[in-house]
This record gives sequence, structure tokens and C-alpha cells, in this order.
Amino acid sequence: MQAEQRFEAELKQRLGLLAPPDPDPVLWQNIAAASPARRRYWPWLGTAAALVLAAVVMLPRTEAPLANEAGPYELQAQDRQLQLAYLNDASPAELDRLWQARQQLTLDMAKGHRETK
Repeated sequence: MQAEQRFEAELKQRLGLLAPPDPDPVLWQNIAAASPARRRYWPWLGTAAALVLAAVVMLPRTEAPLANEAGPYELQAQDRQLQLAYLNDASPAELDRLWQARQQLTLDMAKGHRETK
């Protein structure tokens, strides 16, 4: 263990006596040449970002979906009534009335859909 400590101490002493190395002049030329290239990159990126932002702002906004496209809530309610009627053993007359109401509702919905087009 003492041998390692002596070695480290001698190494530090010898390295301390050495002068710091001079970097290669070509290295500094390469660094200087690379820096302006990086600086020229950012304006192009900024221009591209501005163009994308302008395109997004100028795009036409789409309308919200129509109520008919969102879901036929009245038809769903009518279907639920039919399901409950079947589950509760409704009379044939009651089932017939519910089916006729559902058929009328689908006809009204189809008529309204044709008028909006």
C-alpha cells in the first residue's frame, strides 16, 4: 500500500514539473471554422419555424361536428325503452306502439338529414 502512495506522490511531482502542453494550432483553426457554421444554422431554423407558424395560423379552421353526427340520442333513448319493454314482458300492443314510434323517429331523422344536405 505504501508503494502505491509513493508512486502517486512521485507521479504528481513529475507531472507538476512538466509545462502544460500547447494545443495544436490546427485544432484552434478547426474550432474557429466550426463556430460560424453553427451560427449560420440558427437563422434558417428560425425562418422555418416562422413559416410553419404562419401556415398553421392561416389554415382554415374546421367546424365542429353536427349534432346528428355526434350521436342520435333520441334514437338511443327509444331503443332503451324497447329493451326495457322486452325485459319487463310488455304486452304486444305496447311493443307495437314502441316500434312504431322508433320507425317514425328514424324516418324523421332521415328526412332531416336529407334536408340539411
